[in-house]
Amino acid sequence: SAELIVVYTVAELLAANYNIAQMKEGNVTAAELKAESKLVSHLKNDYTIAELKVAYEIDELLVDFTFAQLRTGGVTATEMKAAEKLASELVGIYTVAELLAALYSISELKAACVSSTQLKAEQKTVADLKVDYSIVELKVPYTIDELLVDFTLSELRTGGVSAAEMKAAGKFASELLAVYSLAELLAGLYSIAELQAASVTSTQLKAEGKTVAELLGIYSVAE
Repeated sequence: SAELIVVYTVAELLAANYNIAQMKEGNVTAAELKAESKLVSHLKNDYTIAELKVAYEIDELLVDFTFAQLRTGGVTATEMKAAEKLASELVGIYTVAELLAALYSISELKAACVSSTQLKAEQKTVADLKVDYSIVELKVPYTIDELLVDFTLSELRTGGVSAAEMKAAGKFASELLAVYSLAELLAGLYSIAELQAASVTSTQLKAEGKTVAELLGIYSVAE
């Protein structure tokens, strides 16, 4: 059939009942066959996805192939984005790294349920994610100190970071007093000594139910 291609048109060969396999053997391209109204379904057994994607749109390929088959066949995430495929359609088939390389935005990835943990693994910072992810979501992979580069203590408290989490991160009671209530600091297991060092008075602690016995030895009788 290779010799015939030189003499006859693709349309003439098809009319003469030459099959797709013979056409492929004769170096007829997928584009030439598409021009003769051949569909992906007609060509898929004889042409590779790499050959088909030159002639057919992603949506045309998706009639006969899954996203996973297209990825394996060489269709990139960048090509998927150009075809306006949503990140949510591609997550789990393409890696987060591939989706980022294809310039899917953080908001598109968030809508596709990509976690802040997955994005941190790809070197994304709190600054990159803060517009689209809540503090509750960000505090899972990022440390308090990493969060404090882009948020104030007050914003972290409002966003759901507890005094106990602040204590676990090594924050002093003196740093938190203007933001967290004394009750919250006590619930966060800041000790009487730590609170005294932060200039909390014995009167304030008594108001939170602390007894004289608990305060003795840390506060003087005068205090």
